Amino acid sequence: MYILGIWDGHDSGAAIVSDGRVLAAVNEERLSRRKLEVEFPERAITACLDLVGARPVDINHIAVSTADFSKTLTRIFPKLKEEYYQIRRRKKAPGFASQIKKAAKYKLTEIGPSGITRYLSERVVRKRLGLPGFQDFRISFFDHHECHAAAAAFGSGFDECAVLTLDGIGDGLSGTVSVFKNGAIRRLHAISGKSSLGIFFEHVTNLMNMRELEDEGKVMALATYAYPIPDSENPLLDFFKIEGVDVRAKYGALGMYQELKKVFWRYPSEQFAWLAQRMFELKVAELVTNVMETTGQRRLALAGGAFSNIKTN
Repeated sequence: MYILGIWDGHDSGAAIVSDGRVLAAVNEERLSRRKLEVEFPERAITACLDLVGARPVDINHIAVSTADFSKTLTRIFPKLKEEYYQIRRRKKAPGFASQIKKAAKYKLTEIGPSGITRYLSERVVRKRLGLPGFQDFRISFFDHHECHAAAAAFGSGFDECAVLTLDGIGDGLSGTVSVFKNGAIRRLHAISGKSSLGIFFEHVTNLMNMRELEDEGKVMALATYAYPIPDSENPLLDFFKIEGVDVRAKYGALGMYQELKKVFWRYPSEQFAWLAQRMFELKVAELVTNVMETTGQRRLALAGGAFSNIKTN
């Protein structure tokens, strides 16, 4: 049985799996030639089918990630996604309502999935897949962080381990804590999207006039050009509190941006990057320590955009 996996958000792509093996995986940007493509991955799907030697009618099951409110909205109105892509990648100047739209984006992404959003998302995806000749297939939607956890756990080579996911936000969450054992993943805790370490770093990137969801690594690198500051003098350390395996933010996504803006004004860019990187490293390390103690595991699998931060790893 062939299973087609689809992601149609930023850095969209597709994969085909059979009997637990990945037979093909292609990111849409490789074919559209637009970095971090956001369009529905039609080219990637076709490429995966060609690599496997399968036809659309051979696909029995289609797996799609994320069915939260904001993702469903951009599926129904793809122009919203395209406009954000154009502005974020500096291809289009922000308009009069851009700040309002940005504020709405952060609030709407905190709304998790529901029966209605899953129904609407499935209708849109089925319509898109009806064009190349797919038929008689079953479609399933999977939680954003469940997908992250599965990629980390099943790709780790461990028999059992703790699994930690951290990123900006997906399906209303910014992270999860799970245990992988006997071939199954059991979630122990979900971290609210309102307390997102990923969105914190996204804000820092944006404030320095870099492209969020893309240039966070440059912020990490820029931090190495600054002089260290004692933790007692780092104004960003109280932005988050680690409570066991949970993360608590002092400010909401919009309030956090405004508070970061005030701090940024007081420091040169490289120093601001250092403050943010130091905060991020300390809080993530504290969370990981608590996860290991709570689960009693000796091995750890990590996934999500936050762990693209190499220095933190």
